[in-house]
Order: sequence, then C-alpha cells, then structure tokens
Amino acid sequence: GAAGNALPPANQIIKNEDTGTSYVQQSSLAFAGATITNVAAENKTLVDFGAGGSAALDWINVKTDFGAIGDGVADDQAAVQNAINAAQTGPKGVVYFPPGMYKVTGLAAAGRVVLLGSGQAVSIIYSTSNAIILTMSGDVSFRGGYVEKLTIRGIVTAGSSQVGLRMHDATYQYGCVVRDVRIEDCGDNGLSVGNTFSSLWENVFITNCADYPLLYDANNMPQNAFRSVYVGDLRSTGVVAFRIKAGHFVGYDCNGVNST
Repeated sequence: GAAGNALPPANQIIKNEDTGTSYVQQSSLAFAGATITNVAAENKTLVDFGAGGSAALDWINVKTDFGAIGDGVADDQAAVQNAINAAQTGPKGVVYFPPGMYKVTGLAAAGRVVLLGSGQAVSIIYSTSNAIILTMSGDVSFRGGYVEKLTIRGIVTAGSSQVGLRMHDATYQYGCVVRDVRIEDCGDNGLSVGNTFSSLWENVFITNCADYPLLYDANNMPQNAFRSVYVGDLRSTGVVAFRIKAGHFVGYDCNGVNST
C-alpha cells in the first residue's frame, strides 16, 4: 500500500496483480511506500516487492523462539545451542540475541551461521565454565560463519580451558567474519585462531584474559586480515598481546597494549 493508505485487516489475503501471488497480511507489518517500518520481534515475515525484489526477514530469536532468558543467572545453554542447531539445519541462518546476558557452558557453531547481537556490552554470551565459550568450525563445504555485535565474557578464574572464541576446523574453514565483537575476562586466550583462512576480524576488542588475548596458530592458512583489533588490559607483563605461533598474519591499525 502507498504511504498514508489504511492497512488491510490482519489475516486478509493480499494478491499481487503482477505475479498473481497471494499473501496474508500480518498485523505487525506496516508500510511507508516500499519500506518496512515495523516488523514483529520474531522477524518471520516474507515481503514481496514485485519487480523491486524481495526482502526475507527470517531470523531465529533466542528468546522468543527458543526460550532463552538472558538474565545472566538462568542456564541458557540448551536454548541457545538449540537455536544455533536450528539455523544450521534449516533455512534460517541468522541467530539473533536481543539485549541480555546469556549464560552458557560452551557453544558450537558449524557452517554459515550468523550470530548477531544488538551491540557490544548489550548482547552478552557469558560463561563461568572451564571450557571454550564459543567454537566456530566449517560445514561440509568448509564454509565458516559470522559473529557480529556481541560480547563474549568469561571469568578469569574459570581455568585454562576457557577460551572466549575458538575458530578451528579439523580440516579447515574459510569465509569467516568476526566484526564489532568484544571478548573479555576469559580464563585462557580471548581469541584463538587455527585452521581458518580467507577470513576477516574487524573492530574486535580483547581485554583482561588470563593468557594471550590473541593466539594465532594457522599454518598454511592464507588471506586472513585483522583490522582494528585492539587489546586492552593484560593480566601479566609476561604475556604478549598477539601470539603469532604459525602462519601468515596481516594486521591493519592494530594497537599496542596496556599492562596491569
């Protein structure tokens, strides 16, 4: 409908005169010309714009779809992992974390899954367990996933197995993107990169982890780029910020560190 026109009632069938395709009007959807101005929290409406193309808003919401609480106290491990599993096996590739703190014991994401929050320090994946908080690996075609606008938070006393974000595949993965992510307070490394290539880390802040903020052990893994990766506080003067163990490392606008 054009801007200013009244919306048809909910559940009324709308027919596209050009294609003959019918749709059911959603009560939560409003238009201003061809722009969506309001979409329900579940983001599950397919809007067809005819010759202008289509916009598929088909996200999985860890709260409304899988029952995560996000209060930093309740155990959200099963809810969040089930959401990720659903994104891996179905057409919904985006797992959305509304504002909140999601307490987990160790998540695994394989393949082209997008883990998307509402912003650093707004959407937080949190763990007190002595285990990797989030592991990213490739799918059957070796394609990796995305992590954006999230904080990954551990606890420095958790133990030496608590890596914040581990990116590694038994063979290799490629095409990963980690952008606008904060990693903090982990019992071991903040970010650990293994068999991953042709991937990008951009605007990543790592601070106050018990071991190396960034451990890079990616032998024969080309075309990785680190842009604006900033290390904050170190737990010890004996730990370096970027531990390049193996592989070709390219960094742009990465920083020095503050030692505490």
